[in-house]
Amino acid sequence: DVYKRQDLNYENPAVRAEMIAVARRWLARGVDGFRLDAARHIVEAGDEGKAGGSPETHAWWREFSTAVRKDYPNVLLVGENWTSVDRVAEYFGPGPHTELDMSFNFDLAGALVGGVREDTPGLVQNTLCDVAGAYPAHALDATFLTNHDMIRVMTQLRNNPSRARLAAGVLLTLPGVPFVYYGEEIGLVNGPGDEDPEKRTPMPWTVDGGFSSATPWMVNRKATAEVNVASQQADPDSLWHVYRRLISLRRGQPALARGGYEPVELAGDSADSAIGWLRAHADSRLLVVANFSPRPVVNLHVGVRAGEAPPVTLFGDGHAEAGPDGQLLLPLLGPREMVVLDLDCGCAVR
Repeated sequence: DVYKRQDLNYENPAVRAEMIAVARRWLARGVDGFRLDAARHIVEAGDEGKAGGSPETHAWWREFSTAVRKDYPNVLLVGENWTSVDRVAEYFGPGPHTELDMSFNFDLAGALVGGVREDTPGLVQNTLCDVAGAYPAHALDATFLTNHDMIRVMTQLRNNPSRARLAAGVLLTLPGVPFVYYGEEIGLVNGPGDEDPEKRTPMPWTVDGGFSSATPWMVNRKATAEVNVASQQADPDSLWHVYRRLISLRRGQPALARGGYEPVELAGDSADSAIGWLRAHADSRLLVVANFSPRPVVNLHVGVRAGEAPPVTLFGDGHAEAGPDGQLLLPLLGPREMVVLDLDCGCAVR
């Protein structure tokens, strides 16, 4: 079948040379990088066989990286390595730009969606600790919720809008480079089935479909009329606007875009329902606290020393104040709510 993907023999030097030439032709046309599908299955050799991750595969990606960066040093290489965090870490190479720059973090995606769905924030915190322990310092994490091979996130979250908002908030305030699969920003659900076409139904731009007057190749029979871009753009409280505000906040805050990550200890009667983390860059420090519970969290003690001025709320409805012990205190954080606080009061409220 000529329409099926061909399984090339990368152990053949002529094949490797041609694939490098293909990449260079695209780079010459102006592309900035490549998403590398099934990157760990290039040379299925050794004991693992089709499990992937062979030494020959790593050797190929190092060869490819070196070759394409010769004239295009800023090329971005993003690998789809659907495996555990410790195995993904191997694809970053021994130093910056020696193998792949980024790899999609499937373990974290599962923890994010699973943690929000089951109201268990510990899944997220534990996976982030695994990432910190496994990834080298030069790694760029490619974070996401779902992709084209997975059941859509809104379906996994049981079509619950508050869970979808929380998942978006956590994704877009964590370190790494977040990827949003089309339709996630409007809460598009899976079609009626688990097959791949039902995960890839047309983007609904308007109630009638939009974008084109042509007949779409398929219709998502599970999506409601309200789930379209035009309707959500007109509704300031929609999921689309939540994504828009979060993306704008991330782009405007270097601490979110490029800062480090440090988990924060929380205490109080409902502390197990929430997680918190610091993002810091240069002289900017942001605190993020997320409540995964369907119930409000009251009097949440945060393991951060209160400053002279109260933190400024950048996102969400919560606020923090100095507690009796000199630490920060969140008097109230609503059900499945997230708050982003500027600890250094370096910018205006958004």
